[in-house]
Amino acid sequence: MAAAAEEEAAAREPAARPAAGPALWRLPEELLLLICSYLDMRALGRLAQVCRWLRRFTSCDLLWRRIARASLNSGFTRLGTDL
Repeated sequence: MAAAAEEEAAAREPAARPAAGPALWRLPEELLLLICSYLDMRALGRLAQVCRWLRRFTSCDLLWRRIARASLNSGFTRLGTDL
């Protein structure tokens, strides 16, 4: 029961940026957002699987907005208008 409570508390806290590692971690978040904005849906999903910090970072609405708009404006049409 205590392990579940600790896990739930950790999920609510923002993940800390990794202190060591590749130069990617040292870039400002604004620059990372710009770089990630060029990724497609599959690449963003794969990037989210790298670590907890990137999982939370890639869940940013700004990154998914372009993909969502493209998905909403294609595919489902009736008489040439989106449903």
